[in-house]
Amino acid sequence: TQYQFMNGEWFLVAPVYKSEGKRDSIYLPKGKWLDYWNGKEYNGSTWLNNYSAPLQTLPLFVKAGAIIPMYPQMNFDGERRADTLTLDIYPFKKSSFNLYEDDGITREHRNGAYAKTLIEVSKVKNIEIKINAAKGHYKGEYEKRAYLLDVHTSLPSGVLINNKSIKHFSLKTDFEKESTGYYYDANERKGTLHIKTNYLNTSTMQNVFLRY
Repeated sequence: TQYQFMNGEWFLVAPVYKSEGKRDSIYLPKGKWLDYWNGKEYNGSTWLNNYSAPLQTLPLFVKAGAIIPMYPQMNFDGERRADTLTLDIYPFKKSSFNLYEDDGITREHRNGAYAKTLIEVSKVKNIEIKINAAKGHYKGEYEKRAYLLDVHTSLPSGVLINNKSIKHFSLKTDFEKESTGYYYDANERKGTLHIKTNYLNTSTMQNVFLRY
């Protein structure tokens, strides 16, 4: 395993180090893992050989239960507003992630100027996503934020945000035009549910419920 590493809690990276177009001897630790690129599932405590890895593909695996927050794409911190947050979610039993944020410019975080937002995901029969109220303060923090949730799951019978049903769009183009709703792509990494919320208050808990 000297040619692979964990990047944070959720990602396992196995760089290609031979010019073969494939990767051998990838070890997946205990747990459930998914190929980040195509959604294929693997049980852990096993070795992978002959993994297809052409030049443009970095072997990358994500652990089930992962909650991955993503800002809008930027070349430098602060280039764009980060009041829209994407959450890439792989529901599995119960998991959580504590999102840390500060002003990204000064060293005021050393004096306690930062905030943390606990994000919790639970999957039993239904899936529940809780975005808890932010704790702490810093200059420039967002009082309201929109969320884009990419949930790797099957199509639910309904989606509720704070106990209110939101609209299901069967066409991606229609979904992209609206400020809230959900759209399911069965072909994206073996099934991905895309959910949009309106701008929501960061000082109160927000609840997203997938009903099955």
